[in-house]
Amino acid sequence: MKLTIEHILNLIEQLPTNVTLDYVSGGDSKAKLISVDRNSIKVDIVRVNADGSEKNASMTTDILNALVLNIRENEPFKFDNILNGSGNVRSTMEAIFAHTAEFYFCRIGRVKHLIWVPSKPHEIGKIIDYSTIKKDIELQCGATVIENYRKYLTALRTKPFILLAGISGTGKSRIVRKLAQATTTQKYENEDDRWKDNRPENFELIQVRPNWHNSMDVVGFFSNISKKYEFTTFVEFIAKAWLHKEVPYFLCLDEMNLAPVEEYFAEFLSAIESRSTDKDGNYITDPIIKPFLDFDSDGENIGAKVSDQMIAKLIGSLDTEEKRKLAEHFRKKGLTLPPNLMVIGTVNMDETTFTFSRKVLDRAMSLEMNVVDYDKFLSGESELFPLLTDKNELFVKRPQQASEVKDKVDGKGIMDYLKDVNTLFEGTPFMLGYRAANEAMLYVAASRDFVGDGFSMENALDEFTLMKILSRIEGDDSRLAIDDDDPRIEALGVDNIADNGEDGINLLNCLRAIVRKHIGADTETEKKINTMYRTLRREHFVSYWA
Repeated sequence: MKLTIEHILNLIEQLPTNVTLDYVSGGDSKAKLISVDRNSIKVDIVRVNADGSEKNASMTTDILNALVLNIRENEPFKFDNILNGSGNVRSTMEAIFAHTAEFYFCRIGRVKHLIWVPSKPHEIGKIIDYSTIKKDIELQCGATVIENYRKYLTALRTKPFILLAGISGTGKSRIVRKLAQATTTQKYENEDDRWKDNRPENFELIQVRPNWHNSMDVVGFFSNISKKYEFTTFVEFIAKAWLHKEVPYFLCLDEMNLAPVEEYFAEFLSAIESRSTDKDGNYITDPIIKPFLDFDSDGENIGAKVSDQMIAKLIGSLDTEEKRKLAEHFRKKGLTLPPNLMVIGTVNMDETTFTFSRKVLDRAMSLEMNVVDYDKFLSGESELFPLLTDKNELFVKRPQQASEVKDKVDGKGIMDYLKDVNTLFEGTPFMLGYRAANEAMLYVAASRDFVGDGFSMENALDEFTLMKILSRIEGDDSRLAIDDDDPRIEALGVDNIADNGEDGINLLNCLRAIVRKHIGADTETEKKINTMYRTLRREHFVSYWA
């Protein structure tokens, strides 16, 4: 629901006039409603000072417009931020709103906020603490914050390997920690303590080093000198995840591209694409460490001894049936990836880092984090994160194949879009394979799981295009050039490819025309394409990641 000036006036008109109302923050000062003038579209109010003196003020059309533009349903907001420059009557205006039927009060940290919750009207003329209703509408501290993070959750349900790219300091590694805090089933004396626990049991951060040029730094190695396997934090965390398969486990590879990903992460990149389910419905992948019984040294038959050493290190005492089954799995099938493991790499693109090959991009969901909102940072809203324990199953029991979700989505609509994209990409290194088609279906289905009644296939495809299609594109003028008489243009059936001010067509604005045809105008994809087009014209080279 979108807030309008008309709706605000209707709410305020329900309040009694010339009656003193308490401030949200308390104190001796009060507020009074004088009148609602619909002709001039303004609300006349009075600030009653502690000494009894009064100061007249008005909520003008400009002020009301600023409020409707910035207040969103079920999201906390500060009058001070929205009405910066409205003087010391902001608290008076805030008091008027707080006494209406649809606005609640809460604090984020020590900072006062209001929240508009039209679905839960309360008694008119009273200030009601949001905490009295937050469980009913599945919000946390007054915000439907899950929507702010929905694309991250959707990407993780689609595939447990994502890349978070963006400028330094935007909270890429922080969001991985927040995901772990939001899903851990650890018991806390105070539930709010989960957000203060920087090392929940389902979280691990590994800092990638520039000298990682082989997989030993990730999966470890067998020493022919000690006759033992040398483990890494990565391997130990995977084994730990196997022991708690119902809880999502988040591994953050910080500064992932400080070293060539293909070199140090080869086993994982291979295993992540082998995911499937066996005839009994069990999650299976290729191993990143071979079967433990297969470790021999110089012809010595020491596999059983090495296997026992490895299991003792990774599992410990085999005192439960579950541990004994896991030990047998490691002995005979090796260390495979568990269904609850999420690997998230943080990415900075500068002169100290490596670019990603299409092999890596094909295997990951890529998200940009370049938005910096200082107002939310100052108010504490940037720290809000939804509690997700009731959604853990969505992360640990995800479909692997499009055939599992084809009845939930418009498969033909998705394939028609991808066919047009591939028609444009024909003859380029950007073409999409079956993997992209499979993940497009899975992503759209996952979006429906999280959005529910508000689901839009077009919005889901917009997000998918940013993550999996645009992220593949890079090149100079010649690589992205398309002639006016190129047969691909006629095959696509799109017109008006170049916008005003654009000096010709290329692969980018042709892709934009396809997006408009299938998804719509003014999408996030279109905005990114426009930025990339301008960069190409200015620099004569462009990359999604630059």
